[in-house]
Amino acid sequence: NKSRKRRERSEDEHKPSVEAEEQGRDMCRMPIDFDKVKKAFDRDGLVIVPILTADQCDELILEQWRNIILQQPWKEEHRIRIHGSDGRLLDLKLPDDRREFLDIVKKPLSKQRREEFEQGWCLHRGFGACCDPQSFHSPLVWAIRQDPLLYRLASTILDRKELWEDINRSIRKLPVLGETK
Repeated sequence: NKSRKRRERSEDEHKPSVEAEEQGRDMCRMPIDFDKVKKAFDRDGLVIVPILTADQCDELILEQWRNIILQQPWKEEHRIRIHGSDGRLLDLKLPDDRREFLDIVKKPLSKQRREEFEQGWCLHRGFGACCDPQSFHSPLVWAIRQDPLLYRLASTILDRKELWEDINRSIRKLPVLGETK
């Protein structure tokens, strides 16, 4: 119970202020007290520091759909098709369609929608880590990995200038499917 309270306190210390969120500032460019982050990490073993904006998170979601999920080599009848409120097939190249697409895939899925997605979901959906090359080499994820602020945070926390980065793949799991780990 004490460690949970300490963890909650630590998480609260590193959340962006409401004012910063209301101003729409780029969260990854907010001033960060690196000494405070290091002390919290040493004390609690973890820190939560926002590095992405909501728009950046949405772009990552779209990239996963565009480059992996919608590219599966299934027969036509098994491919995932997402239609807008007007019945049209949504085109991720169009800004208005991207917004509607995100609204659909980010909200809780109906049983029918989940079953439709299952038919065209990526291989290895049980454990969630498909082996498509794009799972390992997402341009947006590489940009995050190379962000100078993220490097500075990691090198401060670990007291090292030389850092190794592994090539983890992205994971995609549908609700109620897949292994728990």
